[in-house]
Amino acid sequence: MITSDEMNQELQTRFAHNKRWHAPQFSLWKRVFAMPYLRTNGQKIHWGNVKSATDATIVVWGSTIVEYASSDQVYRMEDGFIHSLGLGSDLSPPCSQVIDTTGIYFDARRDNDLFKLLNSKVFNKALLQRAANLRRMIVDAGITKYNLGRKAVSWQRPVQQRVILVVGQVADDASVRLGATGAIASIEQLLGHVWQENSDAMIVYKPHPDVLSGNRIGLLQAKNLCHLVDTEADIISLIEQVDEVHTLSSLAGFDALLRGKKVVTYGMPFYAGWGLTEDKIVNIPYRSRAINLDMLVATALILYPTYWDWQKMQFTTPEATVSQLAAGAGRLLVNMHPVKRALLKTLRWCRNVAKFMYSRYL
Repeated sequence: MITSDEMNQELQTRFAHNKRWHAPQFSLWKRVFAMPYLRTNGQKIHWGNVKSATDATIVVWGSTIVEYASSDQVYRMEDGFIHSLGLGSDLSPPCSQVIDTTGIYFDARRDNDLFKLLNSKVFNKALLQRAANLRRMIVDAGITKYNLGRKAVSWQRPVQQRVILVVGQVADDASVRLGATGAIASIEQLLGHVWQENSDAMIVYKPHPDVLSGNRIGLLQAKNLCHLVDTEADIISLIEQVDEVHTLSSLAGFDALLRGKKVVTYGMPFYAGWGLTEDKIVNIPYRSRAINLDMLVATALILYPTYWDWQKMQFTTPEATVSQLAAGAGRLLVNMHPVKRALLKTLRWCRNVAKFMYSRYL
């Protein structure tokens, strides 16, 4: 098993050729969270906009467009698949990030480093065993991306009826805009299709937590397109209760795969098209072979992201991150009052501003 010290050494060499980052259009709070991941080898970071960046490696957040550079000159940074004990939109510090040199995992229009690994990586037994162990740790601890807490479902599932969970997403999220490009491209369309095509099943809809929190826009009410809208139970409790998960491109589909559930995709999420899911879009691009679940876990959770321990202020491993998050992930899920949420975000914002201003003198 790799240690945190070995992880530090590996990361210091990953971008050793980059002496300076040019990072335009990062919001102030993202700058604080991005700094540890960009300073793996003591690199300097320039945050402002410039007309060109010939003396630095350009890195942007997500699908941000840089007018003065072609897409193949830009690295893209995004949250990893194990993020925190709270929503990113609530300014919770990310435990993992990815820096993709080719594209980004949620953009189905082009290749990326994750797909390159999945298509070509030769997986040895030790790595696959590590992935299997990590998957068991995640399932046993109830780990998801945001780990908001646990709350069991309050409804009884029918004894002899298939139960389908339809997972909500943020309406303008990049994973929907860039990963749901087929005939079904919105949550309303998805729910309507599942409702019509599965008349024998009980349909449960779970709105996205960012939508429930009021931080983002999306579908909340869907009473005419499903049997039940569950706004109370956590996503893992719902996944454990159902037979199938249907999604456009939600990470909940990946959570369901980790837990042995049938997953049906209507978009092109990173985990679709490899033989692990039932995909309504056929011949998803940038997939050249079938893989097993341990190969997907090894790539998406071990090889592709970088992990940071905000308590020890050092790089760490996915196993250590899961262990650190486990206790908090099992806490009771409580819907935060809007005033308390606003105060918490304000406090985190002020803290991040102070950290960023201090870091400029380091």
